[in-house]
Amino acid sequence: MPAVSRRIKSQKEDSKLLLTYKVLSIIFALIIIVQTIYIFYPSLIFQAAANVAIPDLSTSSFVKIDKITTSIEGSDGVLTLRSGCYELSAGVDPYMSVSIQNALDGKVEARPNAHDIAKDVFSTLKIDMLMAKVTERRENAFFAKIVLRQGNTILNFDARPSDAIAIAIRMKADVYMNETLLKAEGKKIC
Repeated sequence: MPAVSRRIKSQKEDSKLLLTYKVLSIIFALIIIVQTIYIFYPSLIFQAAANVAIPDLSTSSFVKIDKITTSIEGSDGVLTLRSGCYELSAGVDPYMSVSIQNALDGKVEARPNAHDIAKDVFSTLKIDMLMAKVTERRENAFFAKIVLRQGNTILNFDARPSDAIAIAIRMKADVYMNETLLKAEGKKIC
């Protein structure tokens, strides 16, 4: 019986060894396939990687705002956002209009306002503002998000669009708007 037992044990070891070789062969074949794709079709790999989205950072269905202007009409402030052939104007507090205009002009008053202080705090704490996103309109109010990065951490905060834009301009961050919202609420200008 010991010879039979040794033969069975040997067959099991041979079986395990064969399975190991098969697994290693499959892994090796996959590596060769990936390398071949990388060498001859790198766009397939990079395109797949580009489609991986972090929701806070995604600008899918958003358009970048090309031009921001402000004005004061009577006792009301007006903020105008333009992207391509669409423009949206909305009423804002006159203080917000002045703050955004100061940011556009690179001007800081003798006493900094809340947006100037936010910029200074973010800079001191090594927080980058990645973007401001005007996301939706509910009950006659627009809503926005401020997307920040501190080290490897992405932070996303709700904000009024005027505050988000006032800080974004100071931080040299891009401003985006929900494309459907811009087309529905704005007007075509070209």
